[in-house]
Amino acid sequence: MTARSPQALKQKQTQLELPLHKLVQYCKTRWNSAADMLARLHEQRWAITAVLSDRTVTKLVNAKTLELIDDHWQTIEDLLPVLQSLKTASEALGGENYVSVSMVYPLVQSLLCRHLQTCHGESQKVTEFKSIVAASLKQRINTANLENAGKTPLLTSALDPRHKHLRFLDENMREEVRKKLLEHYQSIILDASGTDAAAVTNDEEDGMPTRRKRLSQSSRDEWEQFLLEPCIPPDEDHIQWWNENKKRFTKLSLLAHRYLCVPSTSVPQFYSGESMASLLSVLGQSSKRLPHLEDKVQLKMDQQQGASNQPTEEEEHTRKYTEPLQQMETRSRSSRSSLSKRSSTSSAAMRAKAKAVAAQAQIAYAEKEAFMMKQKAELEASLMKQKADLDASLHILQVERAAAVTSSEAAAYE
Repeated sequence: MTARSPQALKQKQTQLELPLHKLVQYCKTRWNSAADMLARLHEQRWAITAVLSDRTVTKLVNAKTLELIDDHWQTIEDLLPVLQSLKTASEALGGENYVSVSMVYPLVQSLLCRHLQTCHGESQKVTEFKSIVAASLKQRINTANLENAGKTPLLTSALDPRHKHLRFLDENMREEVRKKLLEHYQSIILDASGTDAAAVTNDEEDGMPTRRKRLSQSSRDEWEQFLLEPCIPPDEDHIQWWNENKKRFTKLSLLAHRYLCVPSTSVPQFYSGESMASLLSVLGQSSKRLPHLEDKVQLKMDQQQGASNQPTEEEEHTRKYTEPLQQMETRSRSSRSSLSKRSSTSSAAMRAKAKAVAAQAQIAYAEKEAFMMKQKAELEASLMKQKADLDASLHILQVERAAAVTSSEAAAYE
C-alpha cells in the first residue's frame, strides 16, 4: 500500500457508486468495533478489491498479503447478521440517556432463543461462533441457579411493566425472584413507615407483629394488583409508566425508585471505546500535574455518598423519583428512535445492496477483461503476422542462397 491508497479508494468508491466511507479498524477496548470493521469491509468489498488489484497503488507482494479469498468474504457475510444482533443488544444496554438494567435478562434470552440458534444450511464457522457465544452467555447469567434470584437485573425485570411476568425464566426461578423482591418490598415499606426499633416505645413494640402483618398484607395486595395489570408494549417507556401510576402503587413505587435507576453497565457505550482510553490517558497526566485533584474528587464523591445514605420521608422519595423521570423521558425518546432506526435495517436488504454492487463491479471487470482479451488477441495476431513475414523472408533467403550455390557450381564446371 502507498500514500495514494486512501485517494485511490475514494476513486474506486465513486466509480462503483459506493458510499464514501473510510475503513474501520478493530479496537479491543471498543465493544462493537469488530462488527463495525466487518460491516464496512463487506460494504466496500469491491472498492477494496479494485484498489488491491491496481499495481500502481498496491504492490503485488502487499496485495497477496491483504487480499481475502471468497471463503473469507462469505464468512464475513454470514457472520454480519449475528454480529449486528449482538451490537444492537450492547448498544441498548450501554445507553446513557435511559435506564436499561431491567432489559439485561430479556435481551440475553432473546439472543439465546432467536439470534444464536443454529440454522440448517449455515456454515460450520457460523455455527461454531453461535455456540461459543451462547455458551458464554449462559454461563454468565445462569438462570437455573436459584441463588441468583436476588440479583439486581432480575429484580428490576420483575419491576419493569414490560417484563414483570418473567416469561424468560422457568417457574421455580420466577417464584424465587418474586419471593426475594417481596422481601425487599416489605423491608422498604417498614423503613418508610418509621418502624425502626430504636424509634419505637415499648407499647409500640407490643403491637409490632400486628402492624408488620398488616403492612405485609397491604404490600402483597399492591404487588398482586401490579401483576394483574397488562404488560405495556416493549417499545414504551417503563419509567414514564411508573411516573403516571405512582399514585396507584404508592408503596411499590418506592421499590421501583430504588432499583430501576441502576445502570446495566458501569461505562456508557459512548465511553467504552477509544474516547474512554483517551480520557483515562488525559486524567492520568492531569493527576501528575495536579496532585490535589484526586483528593478533591474523592471528597466530593464521599459527600454525595453520605447525602444519598441519609433517610428521607415518602414525599421526598416521590419527589426525587419523579423529577429525574420527567427529564429522562425527553432524553430517552431521541435515543430510542435512533436505536430503532439502526436496528430496523434487515440483513436481506444489506445482501441485496451488496449483490447489486457486486453485479456492477463484475460488469466492470468483465468489460475490462474483454478489453484485455481483445488487446491480447490483436497482439497475438500481430506477432503471428510478423512471424509469417520473417518465415517468408527466411525462405526467400534460403532459395536465393541455393540458387547462388547452384550458379557457382555450374560456373566452376564450365
